Amino acid sequence: SLRRVATILARVTSAEAERATALAEVLATRAVLQRHLRAQDRAALLAESKPTYDALHARYGVEGLHFVTPPGTSFLRVHAPDQFGDDLTGRRMITRALADGEAQYGVEVGSTGAKVRGAVRMTDAEGPVGVVEVQIGYGPVLAQVKDLTAFDVAAYVRQEGPPPPEARMVDGYRELATTDRAVVLGVIDAESMDGVKDATLTRRTVAGERFGVLRAPLLDFEGRNIGVLVATRSFADFQRQESSALRRSVVTMLLQVIAVAGAALLSFNGLVVRPVQRLAERLASGEGPDPELAARGDEGGDLARAVARSAERRE
Repeated sequence: SLRRVATILARVTSAEAERATALAEVLATRAVLQRHLRAQDRAALLAESKPTYDALHARYGVEGLHFVTPPGTSFLRVHAPDQFGDDLTGRRMITRALADGEAQYGVEVGSTGAKVRGAVRMTDAEGPVGVVEVQIGYGPVLAQVKDLTAFDVAAYVRQEGPPPPEARMVDGYRELATTDRAVVLGVIDAESMDGVKDATLTRRTVAGERFGVLRAPLLDFEGRNIGVLVATRSFADFQRQESSALRRSVVTMLLQVIAVAGAALLSFNGLVVRPVQRLAERLASGEGPDPELAARGDEGGDLARAVARSAERRE
């Protein structure tokens, strides 16, 4: 079950990144958006893109729509229109999309934490205009994984610098999203989150109840380890199934022992006890061994023939 969760978590994250990129590619081809970005008309770009963002946010879990101008300056965050003008040349996803013209997608840390992102260069007849980026939070990703696996899941990123005031922290890790904070925090701590390089499967016992725990590295779009993903589920159901299977096995074994013993007893009675009783009864009445018994090739026949020979010698 834990290995299946690791596979599903990776696939859902990849699928969401591809979805974000597909949405960004659609927006990048809209001539009206290209025109407003080229003209540096922030108000017109916001008015044109806000209804689209609202629909994407309500229906598809999109948490950010971002327009960036070369060489990497935030021009408009549709989800936070008052925040613009900051330098994003340190964001590799943005600079690579601008430089290479190829869509970039995956996980990257930004000003609001690590998100699943798709970044696509916008180009008009005059050349590159900028980049449009669609952001999807980890909440929808983890919710899908829980629906598919029944495991509670959480995502944490290593915090660089002071965290935002509203950030939920586990020592040096910032919580991005979780399906059940109390359950997850019951099976992990900061020490168990450090140094996770591969998917690690363990068990923890909490208040006498056994939990399965998956810890996997949180990788960005370039494959760098930026945090940790945690999945956990109570194995009480598995324990009950295990105990039930053990009870069934013990009962089956006992029934087999009884059946074998019964068969052995029947065989012993038929092959040994009854023939000996018949021989004793004939001898007690002064008769010799039963000819039918003496003709048998087993131990009963050997005994009957030995008695007959002994009687012949006495005569």
